[in-house]
Amino acid sequence: MEAFFRDPNEPVFPPQEVRIKELRVEPRPDGQRVRVFLRITAFQKRPSGEVRVLNALGHELARANFIEALSPRMEFTLHLRGEVLNPHRLQARIFYLKEEMQLEERPEEIESALIVVDQAQVDFEVPMLS
Repeated sequence: MEAFFRDPNEPVFPPQEVRIKELRVEPRPDGQRVRVFLRITAFQKRPSGEVRVLNALGHELARANFIEALSPRMEFTLHLRGEVLNPHRLQARIFYLKEEMQLEERPEEIESALIVVDQAQVDFEVPMLS
């Protein structure tokens, strides 16, 4: 595992200014996994987020969530579950939780409890095995 160290000359941003700087995907040769690279601006308050992969029909094949990221650089290996139909779309979003929400009391209101500060997406092809 590689350690990521923040550049001390890089500015840190308050929650409403945190942005996705890079979203990249590398499909694995087996056609069943993808490696996701996500880089965001340096932050004052730790953000949460998610990445997910959709196939050509819009069906979700994989998802990863992170809570209060420790580093602005993240890497994930996602295993694709379901029908692998090209082209695919990788979506990412960065968010914070509204302070006043208590999710344990109302788990059905999770989506309304999020303050999404940035989103990005990338289209890609998965190698098809013959």
